[in-house]
Amino acid sequence: MARLTEENVRLAREIIGRYPKARSATIPLLHLAQEQDGYVTNEAMSHIGELVGASSEVQWCTAIQQRQTSQYECQLQLRANLDG
Repeated sequence: MARLTEENVRLAREIIGRYPKARSATIPLLHLAQEQDGYVTNEAMSHIGELVGASSEVQWCTAIQQRQTSQYECQLQLRANLDG
């Protein structure tokens, strides 16, 4: 999948409504997209940007996966982050 599903768009609009500024919902929406597909696609970032009225802003956020990884890779990344 590339963009958010219709159900997730409804949920995204609800999440956006919780914040005084739509852009403040960017990180929760990126997590929503990651839950949907396992990682955040470029298309999902653009869609989220459309929803919050901003360009895609995920480049700096290392907590958001931008490609599909295996469970083993995720464990290694987590361990490396915990070890410093």
